[in-house]
Amino acid sequence: MKTAEKTKALGFCAACGRDIAVRSDKLVHHGYKRPGHGESQGDCLGVGSEPHEISTKLADLVREMTQNRKGAATAQLGRLERDEVSVLYKQSVLRQPDGRRVSDVRAVQRDLTDSEWRLLRNNAVREEQYTIARCDLEIKRVATLLTDWSVKALRLVTVAPKNPNPTPRRRWR
Repeated sequence: MKTAEKTKALGFCAACGRDIAVRSDKLVHHGYKRPGHGESQGDCLGVGSEPHEISTKLADLVREMTQNRKGAATAQLGRLERDEVSVLYKQSVLRQPDGRRVSDVRAVQRDLTDSEWRLLRNNAVREEQYTIARCDLEIKRVATLLTDWSVKALRLVTVAPKNPNPTPRRRWR
């Protein structure tokens, strides 16, 4: 017995820049991970939004959020360069006896004689500079999406039917 092929609509997610399935003119759940426990964690900002072919709302939101993030990073960079920051955070990864890795974050108070403080401050400056550069790239990417935008039709793709009797996977021991 042959199962009929299905057609599904794809739309462009302006948040993650990928083609995503569309259901009822909204982008479906995507952008998540399934770590060891199998539960989905996180999702893309574009989930439930109209695809870019239909609306620029998501691209406008991404641009606004990125501009706000760049503003915050620029302000923090200024405070770091003027030496106005009195607490920085050091993140480290600790290995547990069972082999798991656990992230640890601790606050480090300013101490002018402490070389660790200078190292953390210099790292924080580089991180904010990197964030600003990434924000500039993202703002440019979204501006490109918004240039000469017009409504477009969603793409339709044919999806092969799932095998009703799949071959069982061999379990390795």
